[in-house]
Amino acid sequence: MFDLNKAVKYWAKAYQRYQSYDEGNTLEMEAHLHEQIEEYIEEGMDEKAAFHKAVEAFGPAEQVANEEFLNQKRPFSLVTFIKLAMLRNYFKTSLRTLAKNPTTSIINIFGLAMAIGISLITYAFMDFEYGVDRFHKNVNKLYLSTFYVNREGAEAHYGKSPAPLAAMLKEDFSYIENVTRIEDRHAIMKQGTQVFHEQIRYADPSFLEMFTFPLAQGNKANLQDPGMVILSQPMAVKYFGNEEALGKQITMVLPDQQQKTFIIGGIAEPFPENHIIAFDFLINFEALKQTYPAFELNNWKNSINATFVMVNDPSQISTLKADMNKYREIQNAADPDWAITAFDFVSLYDLHLASGPIRDDISYDGSLEGRIGLPVIASLLLLLAIINYINIAIVSVSKRLNEIGLRKVIGASRGNIIYQFLLENIVLTLFSGLVGAALAYFVLLPWFNGITGRVLNLNMLDPQLLSFIIGLLLFTGIASGLYPALYISKFEVIQIFKGKVRFGKKNVLNKVFLVIQFVIACIGITGGVMFSQNSHYQAGRDWGYKPESILYAKIDQPSDFQALESSFAKNPAIEGIAGAADHMGKQNMQAVIQLPDQQIEVRKLAVGKKYLENLDLNFVQGRSFLPNSKGDDKSIIINTTLAKKLNVDEVPGFSVRMDSTNYTVVGIVEDFHFYNFYYPMRPFIFTLAQPEDYQWITLKARVGEEDAVFNEMKATWEELFPTIPFEGGYQEDVWVGFFEELFIQIEFTTAVSIISAIIAALGLYGMVRLNIAGRAKEFSIRKVLGALSIDLARSIFRQYILLALLAIAVGAPLSYYLVRSLIVLMFPGQEGIGLLSVVVAVGILLLVLVAVIASQTWKVSKSNPVQGLRVES
Repeated sequence: MFDLNKAVKYWAKAYQRYQSYDEGNTLEMEAHLHEQIEEYIEEGMDEKAAFHKAVEAFGPAEQVANEEFLNQKRPFSLVTFIKLAMLRNYFKTSLRTLAKNPTTSIINIFGLAMAIGISLITYAFMDFEYGVDRFHKNVNKLYLSTFYVNREGAEAHYGKSPAPLAAMLKEDFSYIENVTRIEDRHAIMKQGTQVFHEQIRYADPSFLEMFTFPLAQGNKANLQDPGMVILSQPMAVKYFGNEEALGKQITMVLPDQQQKTFIIGGIAEPFPENHIIAFDFLINFEALKQTYPAFELNNWKNSINATFVMVNDPSQISTLKADMNKYREIQNAADPDWAITAFDFVSLYDLHLASGPIRDDISYDGSLEGRIGLPVIASLLLLLAIINYINIAIVSVSKRLNEIGLRKVIGASRGNIIYQFLLENIVLTLFSGLVGAALAYFVLLPWFNGITGRVLNLNMLDPQLLSFIIGLLLFTGIASGLYPALYISKFEVIQIFKGKVRFGKKNVLNKVFLVIQFVIACIGITGGVMFSQNSHYQAGRDWGYKPESILYAKIDQPSDFQALESSFAKNPAIEGIAGAADHMGKQNMQAVIQLPDQQIEVRKLAVGKKYLENLDLNFVQGRSFLPNSKGDDKSIIINTTLAKKLNVDEVPGFSVRMDSTNYTVVGIVEDFHFYNFYYPMRPFIFTLAQPEDYQWITLKARVGEEDAVFNEMKATWEELFPTIPFEGGYQEDVWVGFFEELFIQIEFTTAVSIISAIIAALGLYGMVRLNIAGRAKEFSIRKVLGALSIDLARSIFRQYILLALLAIAVGAPLSYYLVRSLIVLMFPGQEGIGLLSVVVAVGILLLVLVAVIASQTWKVSKSNPVQGLRVES
C-alpha cells in the first residue's frame, strides 16, 4: 500500500542530500510539498497520484535543490524571487484561502479598495496643488517682490509693489538677470460684432522670457511692440472661432470712449491645468501709458499688481533683501500712509502655497482646507479599513486552527506561518489595489472633478504615481497583516489539537482595535453631518443687507447713469435708483485711517446718495448721507467692526484722518459681508461719491417683480448703448460660486460619511458573522433548550455594546473637536454647528450596529440546530 508520509520523507532526504541543506530548510520544503499534495487531493486525486503530480510540479529533488542553491547564492533579483518554489506555493495557498472565504475576502477587499481609491484621489489633488505654477523653466529663479507694513501693531504682508521699483532694481543690481512688471486692468474688447468685458494683463517683454508660456503661433518678440497683443488660446477661439487670428486686429474701448486698435502678434499654447498666473490678453507694459495716461509710472504712491525678478543664483536673494533699505526710505517719504517696514521676495516655486496670508497677491491659495482635510480623510478611511481587516483576520482564524496545527506538525516554523499570513494579506491588498485603482479612475475621479470643477488626472504610467501605489500597497499589506500574523503564529500545536486555544475573548488589543474602528467611523460620520449642517447654516445666513431685490449694472461713463436713471424713473416697479463709484461684493478701494497711536487699514466704498437705503443697511447710530446736503463730502459712515477698533463711546462726530484729509463720522451701520463667509469681518467705511465718479447703477425692485425689472434693464441698455456689452445681474447672485462650494462640501462630506458607515458596517458584519459561525454549536444547544431570537440577539449584542458605548464616549467629543476645528479654520468665528450633529452621527453608528446584529440574529434563528450540532468543536 502506498505510504504518503514515507514517500514525502524520501523525497525530502534526496533534496537535502544533493546540496547538504540544514534540517530547517528541508522541513520547510517538505511542508510546501505536503500543501501541494493536499491541494490535489482536494481536487479528487488519490494520495499516490497527488504525490506524483506534486513532485512533477516541483521537479526532481536534485533539480529543485540545485535551483534553490543557485537562488540563495546569486544576487537577489525580482526574477529569482518569483521563481522560488516556496513563494509560488505560498501564492497558490493564499489564493486558495481567499477563495475558501469569499465573504470575508470581499469585505476586506471592498473596504481596502475604497480607502485606496480615496487615497489615490488625495494623491491627485495634492499633486495638482503642489504643482501649481511650477511648470515654468525658471521656477526656482523667479521671485515676487513683496513688502510688509505695520497695521494695528502687526505686520501685514502685501504682494503688490511700488510702480517705479522694477526699473531701479534692474539698474542697481547686476546679478538680477531680468525684471518684469505686471498690471491688470479691465477693458471692453471688440472684434467685429463680438464685444466683451475682459481683463487685460500689461507686462514687460521680459515676461515671456522669464515665464514659460510657449506660443502656438506668432513670435514672443512681438510683445516688444506696444501696438500688439498676445492672446490665450481660449480668447483666440472666442473672438475668431476657427479663423486665422494671427495678424488680425482687435479693438480696446477705453473708459473715455476712445478706441485703440491692437494687432494679434501671437497666440499662446493651452496653459497647463495647474496654473494661476496666466493671461487672456497680454500687452506691452508701455501701452499702459497710452490707455491710462493719468497713471504715473514714476510715482512711488502708485502701485502695480506685481514685480518679478529673476536671479541666476537663488542665494543672491538674501543679499538683495539686505540692500532694499534705499527703496524703503524712498517709498516711506513719498507715501507715509504706506510706510514699509521691510521688503521681501517670495519664490515662484513657493508662491501658491505661501500666498494665503499675502494681501493683494497675483497668486492665491483657496485650497488650504483641502490640503489638510483630504489627507486626514484618506488616512482615517485607510486606518478604518486596516483595523477592519485585523479584527476579521483574528476572528476568522478559528476556521484555520487545524491548518496551522498541521503545518507546525510537519515542521513549519513560526516564521513560516507569519510569512504565509503576511503573503496572504499582500495578495488580498494587491487585489484591493487593483479594485481601488479602477474605482478611483472610473468612478471617484470623474465624480470629484464633476463636483469641484477641477481637472485632476491619474496617469497610471507615471513613475511617481506607481511608486506611491506600490508604497501604499506594501504599507497597507504589512500594517493590516502583521499583527494577525504574529498573533496567530504563536499558538502551540498541543493546545490547538486539544482544543484549548481561546482567542479573541481575552485579547485586549483586539478590543482596542474594535474601539478604534468605531471611533474612526464616528469621526467620519460626524464630519459629514457637521459639514452638512454648517453648509446649510452658511447658505441661509444674513449678509447684513437685503440683496434679494437689488439689481446692478456696470456703467462705462457717468453720463450713462443719467440716461439710465431718466429711463427707469417712470417704472413703478423700481422703488429706488442709486449710483456709486464702488459696489457691494464687486468693487472697493483700500484706504488707511491715521490715528495718533496706530494706523487702521480699511476698505472703502464710495457711493451715491440713496445707495445705503437701496441696500437696506441697518443704522446703529447716526444717519445716512443727506439727500440735498453738500456738507457730506467730508463725512463717512463706518461699520461696527471699525467702530470697535476706534474705541470711543460716541462715534458719530468723531474725526479721523484719511488720505491727508479730515473726515467726520456721521453714522454707524451694522456689520455686513462684502466678501463671502470664508472671510472674517473687516473694517469698512462709506464715503460720498460724486456723480462724475459713478461706475455702477443699482436698482431696488418691488418684491416679486425682480425678473421684469432685470429684463427691462437689459433691454434699455441694449437700446441706449448697443456697442457696449451689458455687465450686470442680481445682487443675490454675486456670490453664487460660494454657494456652489457649500453644496460641493455637502455632497463630498456626505459621501465620506456614507463610505465610513459602509466600511464600519462591513467590518462589523464580518466580525459578527465569523463570531456566530464559531458559536454555532452553542446557539444550536440554546435553540434546542428553547431560547428565543431575542435571547440570541441579547447574547450577541452584549458582546459589542459596551465596546460601542466606550467608542462613542471617546469618539463623539473627539469628532466634535476635530471637525469643528476645521470648520472654524474655514469660517473664522462664524461656524453654524451644534451638538445635534454629534447626536445624529452617534445615532447612525448605533443603527449600523443594531442592523448588523439583527441581520445575523435572524439568520441564526432561521437555521437548523441539527446542522449547528454537527459542527466540530
